[in-house]
Formats: sequence, structure tokens, C-alpha cells
Amino acid sequence: MYEKQCKRLKILDDRGAESSKIDATQASVRKLLTKINVCIRAVDAISSKIHRLRDEELEPQITKLIHGYVNSYAPWSFQC
Repeated sequence: MYEKQCKRLKILDDRGAESSKIDATQASVRKLLTKINVCIRAVDAISSKIHRLRDEELEPQITKLIHGYVNSYAPWSFQC
């Protein structure tokens, strides 16, 4: 959508369209760019939260689980 509006703006400008049409299209492009930037920031915040949860909560739990399995099977490995 953003690329489409940018292309439209270029075509209007190249053809010497009325300034009101160019201004309206520029406003539309700016509005879309603002929405894109807001979405990027939201995705970035969510991604950061996911990484933090992985590093601070999930990794220690997995490490503890693996150590528990290793310790529970370690005595059996010497019986063979």
C-alpha cells in the first residue's frame, strides 16, 4: 500500500498534477509511514519481551530440567 501511494505520488508529480492532489497523496504517504513506524516499534517491543522471557525464565528452567535428567540417569550409566 505504501509503495503504491509513493508510486502514485511520483506519477502525479511527473505529470504536473494539481497541487491539491499531490498534497493529499503526500499526506496519505506520511500517514502510512507513521502507521508502519508504529507497527515496527510494536513488533520490536514484543520481540524484546520474548527474548527477555527466553533468557530470564525459559533457559534456566530448561537447564534445570536437563540437569535433572542427567542426574537421574547418571547412576544407571555405570551399571552397564
